[in-house]
Amino acid sequence: MQTTRSCCPSCLHFDAKELWRIDFLSALTSAVGLFGLFVSLVIPYFSSDWAHPGKSELWTTTMIFSTDSALENAASGLKSQLFQSCSSDPSQTSGLGGDYNMFSIRETWTRNKKVYTYTGNRVAIDRGNTFMPFWMLFWIMLCSIFFQGYRSMMYKCITPTVPSHTEVGKNEEISSLQSGFGAYDYVPSSGPDFWRWLEYALTSPLQIIIIAASFYVRDEHTLLALGCVQGALVLLGYTLETQIETIYTYKDNDRKDLSWTPQKKSVHVAKMMLLLTSVYLFHAVVWYIVFENYISLQKATVDCDNPVSMPPAIIYLVIAECVLFTLFGLVQTVQIICALCTQEFSPQTTRDTWTTVSAWYSILSVVAKLILEFLFLNLINFESQRQNNQISSLPGRSS
Repeated sequence: MQTTRSCCPSCLHFDAKELWRIDFLSALTSAVGLFGLFVSLVIPYFSSDWAHPGKSELWTTTMIFSTDSALENAASGLKSQLFQSCSSDPSQTSGLGGDYNMFSIRETWTRNKKVYTYTGNRVAIDRGNTFMPFWMLFWIMLCSIFFQGYRSMMYKCITPTVPSHTEVGKNEEISSLQSGFGAYDYVPSSGPDFWRWLEYALTSPLQIIIIAASFYVRDEHTLLALGCVQGALVLLGYTLETQIETIYTYKDNDRKDLSWTPQKKSVHVAKMMLLLTSVYLFHAVVWYIVFENYISLQKATVDCDNPVSMPPAIIYLVIAECVLFTLFGLVQTVQIICALCTQEFSPQTTRDTWTTVSAWYSILSVVAKLILEFLFLNLINFESQRQNNQISSLPGRSS
């Protein structure tokens, strides 16, 4: 039987040797990145021109209700001043609407047949909690070295000595899958790889938290929700791969399952589309929150006459990571489209497809992490320069 090729462009394909090189180079570059982080941690002890990676303060927002008139007047004064200082047209004070209307609400509650009127204000509460983005980034690079290094060292590929469409080739392939590889070997061409998605689940939520915290999205509950949604999104990626593998099995032109009826195919495709839609929905929610908070902070910086603007590295970081994270979903989307539009698959074509998507995931992963590290260190350098400028402007200091 003739080998059937995928309907996807051949220029997007990687072979087994190229994938091994990519995994090896990914592990090597992650090690270089980890060394760079270590150096940036040591530099402050020898140079006063470089800031030590510090802690990021966290807070929680809550509603505070009170009948205390002093508290109500203070909140009302802050609300009015905020509107006056930041609104583009402070002369229109009726209703205090607009982007800088501090949220407050009045509630009437009854207790023991007595009516009480409370004023509630949404405020940020400092509970003394902090975290260090530097050590999060350190963990990200450490995980990358471990998983990518493991994949490059334990890499194995299925290479039948005779064509797989022959009876001998099929038996050899089955034998190699059953007993030719150890339980800890990495065989990317064999199908979905849970451990790759585990690596992403351990690292990508922290990448989102570092990005959001870089422009003061530091509400504990918001960061926790962003991280959990990102982690769930990644694990859905593995679930989708198992669904894709099912399609490959049904369309195998050597061991085709005759029970693959149009009705069963429709149900399976519907399930896969539901999962894929959920992935894109979660992705959109995460990045909407990130971009909306960035745009709001940037606008407030201008409207409230803040003399210090945010460093350009922040928006570069947000856009670059958003594009790279989106490409992860596009790689899987292309794989799904190719699986659906190809009529039949040979075992070799299926192995080539899994090798190719593994290579693209490795490339996107290491690029996203290195960009995050580079721009994070750029932010540290920006903070160092800002602190030095403040010190030099003090009385008695030379400029």
